[in-house]
Amino acid sequence: MFETTPQTVADLMSRKLLTVGEDDTIAHLLEKMDELRFRHLPVVEGTKLVGLVTQRDLLHASSSFLSDVAEQRDKVIGKVKVGKIMQRELVTAKPTDSLAETARMMFEGKFGCLPVADDDGNLVGIITDTDFIRLSAYFLAKKG
Repeated sequence: MFETTPQTVADLMSRKLLTVGEDDTIAHLLEKMDELRFRHLPVVEGTKLVGLVTQRDLLHASSSFLSDVAEQRDKVIGKVKVGKIMQRELVTAKPTDSLAETARMMFEGKFGCLPVADDDGNLVGIITDTDFIRLSAYFLAKKG
């Protein structure tokens, strides 16, 4: 699973990323998240990280399935731009950050992911709670 014991964010983060832009529609975003089973999508302008959209953001933006007009409202909501619902104030990690510190930040902040950006603000990866579960499974298997 791992060639060496992971120590830094760069050792564990996902580098193959699906991103969206602020002008993409929520309908497009939902399609990609459902198709690829992603729960977090970074928002970029070129290579610069400008925001993040999570399933929770989408839940807040969507209409209740209990509503009589949910279908009509969802059609309208689907046309809304990602920039309207994305989180702009982000906590990020750097590729050189330690995994222990990153895990602590994610746990204490209750973050499901941290976008990983270089010193210039370019998105270079993402680290998720699922990455840490994979790492835990690796270490548990080694002990067993």
